[in-house]
Amino acid sequence: MSLLLLFNHVSAASITVTAPAAAARVLVGEVVSIDATEVGTSGTVDILLSINNGSTYPITIASGVTLPYSWTPTSAQLAAQAILRVRDAADALIVDDSGVFVVATTTAGGGGGGSLINNSSLVRGFVL
Repeated sequence: MSLLLLFNHVSAASITVTAPAAAARVLVGEVVSIDATEVGTSGTVDILLSINNGSTYPITIASGVTLPYSWTPTSAQLAAQAILRVRDAADALIVDDSGVFVVATTTAGGGGGGSLINNSSLVRGFVL
């Protein structure tokens, strides 16, 4: 009796979000690069946005796109605790979340300079 063993090597697919960086401040109306390292994926991704520190991801930024992806945040996406979720368009189980970052808007303030304004609180003369 002979025994034949066959091994099929399967590497795990993964996505690791690399941009925007954790603690970044991105501005409404300015282009932001969304990027990730992909291993064994379909090559296209869906990008979702949480504006509540990852509790939910109700905003679809893009579907079935390649990376890097250029995103221009809108005023509806203002957040003190934003997180991007990047997932493989063909397999939603292959997913990674960015670190927490801020989506803000710059407006002219009195006395020169600008103020950062979004839906958070006032810190050191800025609304963060």
